[in-house]
Amino acid sequence: MLFQDFDVYFKSEQDKEEKLLYAFMSLEKIPDSVFWADDEGNLSFVNEAACRTLGYTREELLTFNIRDFAPIVAGGIDQNIIEYVDYGGLSLFRTFHKHKDGHLIPVEVLSTVRQLVGNKYLATSIVRDITDRVQVEEELKETYNRLEVLYNIYQATTSEKNINRLIRQAAGIMKSTFEFDAFVFYFYDDYLQSSALYYTLGLPKEIIRKIEILPQYVGFIGQSLTSDFVAYAKYTEKTKIDESIKQLFFDYGFTDEMAFPIIFEQKTIGGIGLINKHNKPFKAKDKELLQAVCGQLSTVIQNLKLIHSLSKELKEHKRTAEALKKVNAELEKSAFTDQLTNIWNRRCFLKNSVIEIERSRRNKYPLSLLLLDIDHFKLINDNYGHQAGDQALIEFVNLLRDNIRSFDSLARWGGEEFLILAPHLRAGNAVQYADRLRELIAEHLFQEVGEITTSIGVAELANTDNIDSWIKKVDNALYRAKEQGRNRVEFNGVIIL
Repeated sequence: MLFQDFDVYFKSEQDKEEKLLYAFMSLEKIPDSVFWADDEGNLSFVNEAACRTLGYTREELLTFNIRDFAPIVAGGIDQNIIEYVDYGGLSLFRTFHKHKDGHLIPVEVLSTVRQLVGNKYLATSIVRDITDRVQVEEELKETYNRLEVLYNIYQATTSEKNINRLIRQAAGIMKSTFEFDAFVFYFYDDYLQSSALYYTLGLPKEIIRKIEILPQYVGFIGQSLTSDFVAYAKYTEKTKIDESIKQLFFDYGFTDEMAFPIIFEQKTIGGIGLINKHNKPFKAKDKELLQAVCGQLSTVIQNLKLIHSLSKELKEHKRTAEALKKVNAELEKSAFTDQLTNIWNRRCFLKNSVIEIERSRRNKYPLSLLLLDIDHFKLINDNYGHQAGDQALIEFVNLLRDNIRSFDSLARWGGEEFLILAPHLRAGNAVQYADRLRELIAEHLFQEVGEITTSIGVAELANTDNIDSWIKKVDNALYRAKEQGRNRVEFNGVIIL
C-alpha cells in the first residue's frame, strides 16, 4: 500500500482514515496547485487549484504524466527532482506549465521527494502561478532599463559640453536600447525658419545627401517640428513627403518612421527621427521613454546652444574690443604724434616736458632744451615742391633721431621747427651737443634737396622757469642765431661749465 509507511503516525485504521481525509481536504482548500507523482512522473493526486490553473478536470489530470504539461522538462522530471533535492530535501525552482489551451503559465515549484516502501518514491509539488509576479518583475525591469537609459543620457549631458559629441553619445545610447535601423537628428534653425539636418546614424550617403539639400523633407520630422507632436507614418502610405525621397528610403529597405519633437518652453528646438526596416513595430513604452529622453535633452541642448551663442558673442565682443583698442591706440598716437615725421607733436611735448621738469627738480638734475629751425625752408618748398620738402623733413628727423641720446625726447614744434628735451645736460654741454648736431646736419647730403643747414637755440631750465618762460628763452636764443647769420648755435643765459 502506498501509504503503509505512514502507519507509525496513526493510532488505528480509523484514526488513519480520519487524518488522511483531513489532509486531503486541507490540500483541496489551498490556493496553490498540489501534485503527487511517482518516480515515473505519473500523477496520483491533484487538487482543485491544479485543475483550475491548467484547465483540465481531475480525471483528465490523473491520467497525465508530468511531462504532458511541463514541456520544458526533458529526460524525466523524477530524476531531475531526485538529483536536485537529494532524497528528502526541498527544491524551489521556476518553470512553465502548459495550459489546456496551449499557452504557457510561469510557475514557481516547491518540491520534495520521499522514499516509500519497495524502493518507490513519491514526489510532492506545490505549484504557484506567478504570472502577476512575472509581469511586475518585467515592469520593474522595464522601469529599471528606462531609468538606466535616462541616467546614461543624464551622465552624457552633464559631462559633455560639446553639442556634436553629446548628440553622438545620445544616439549611441538610444541605438543600444531601442529597436531601429536609422537615426536622424534635426535642429530648428531660427534664422532660416526651417529644420536643418544635424546628425545621422545608419543612413546611406545617398539619402543623407538628398535630405541635406531638402530640409523641408524631414517628412514626419517636419510634421513633428511644426506641430509639436509625435508623428508616425509608413513610406508606402500617402504622405506629404516628396515621393522621390520616399522611394529612395523604400529602395534601401526602410519602411516606416517615428518622429519626436524636442521642445523647450513650448518652442520646438529640434527633433529625433527613428527609421525602421521590415515594418518592425514601435512599442508604446519605447515611445514614452523616447519622449522622456527628448524632454531631458531639450534643456541641455538649449543650454549648450545658449553657451555656444554666448561664446560666439563673447568672441565678437573680444574682436570688437581689440579693434576698438587698436583704433584708440591709433587715435591716441595721432593725438600725440606728428603725422608726417612720427615723433611727438606740440601737445605731447608740452605734456611730457612738464613731467620732466617736475622730475628734474625733485631729483635735482639739470635739464636743457634745444630748438632747431631749418634755414630757408621756404626756398626748399618753392624750388623743389612741398612733397620734396616733406621728404626733407622726414630725412631731417631720422638723422636727428639716430644721433640724439636714447633718453632724449624729440618733438615737432611746428613747420620746420623741432625741440629736443635733454635731461642731465648743463648749458655748456648742451651747447656743445647742439653744435655737434648742427655740424652733422650741415655735412649731410639730403636725397632730393641737397645741403640743408639749421639754426639752434639752447636754454637751460632755471629755478624760476616754468614751461612757458623756458620755451620763450630758447625761442629768443634761436632768433639770435638767425640774426647772426644762421647755421649756428646760440644760448640764452649765462653758460656755466
